[in-house]
Amino acid sequence: MAGLVGCHISLSYEPMIASLRSIAQRSVPAFMCLAAVASATAAEIDERSPELFKEWKGANEQRVAPYERFLEQRQALGTVPMHQLLRTSFDWRKEACRKVSAPPFDVPPDESWDRMAATLRLVSELRATGSLPDYEVVSAYRTPTVNKCSSSKSDRHIKNAALDLVFSDASAMEAATLRLCTFFWRDGEPRSMGLGFYGKSHKWPYGRIHIDTLRYQTWGPDTKRDTSPCLRVARVHRAR
Repeated sequence: MAGLVGCHISLSYEPMIASLRSIAQRSVPAFMCLAAVASATAAEIDERSPELFKEWKGANEQRVAPYERFLEQRQALGTVPMHQLLRTSFDWRKEACRKVSAPPFDVPPDESWDRMAATLRLVSELRATGSLPDYEVVSAYRTPTVNKCSSSKSDRHIKNAALDLVFSDASAMEAATLRLCTFFWRDGEPRSMGLGFYGKSHKWPYGRIHIDTLRYQTWGPDTKRDTSPCLRVARVHRAR
């Protein structure tokens, strides 16, 4: 952390804050490190920060670099920050995922890269048309093993075609729901847009939204079409 002399924190796959607390108990300067990390990560909802990604990437550069080059060639690099795009399951620290050593980040197999490029192009279009407010990606590619230990088990993540998004507050979530559903009915079918909505939880108090480009389909918290809020949006539009 800039400006903090002797402030070196080694990030690992273990809970970052717990390790920092242990350090903080030993010295006041270390406590300042804890405050600096908290400040640096406050803008993001998920705990898998750019700092944690930087350390992970240092050991996985040979896997990450080809994926970055591929996305750049497909004009998809930068649509989502790389540290978010490589996030695996948001349940990676839960007991079931810890048992299978689920990593915080992962690079998908190269035969699946085209699928994510298509989804990123859709996200870019959604942003350009004002259909997607500011968001954060909390899950992208998952191996079958990691997917199995996750609370959300969509196989579209295994195929590296899906992104799970969260929003900063209830109003942003409501705006995203309305705008995305409107886009889904108007322009989603030729793009094979998948649009799912997951309910509120302790971790995600405003819920999550899933986007992919595998199949034209929408669903709600129970994974059924009938519970998708897009059906309500469609009825409102038809009534006008």
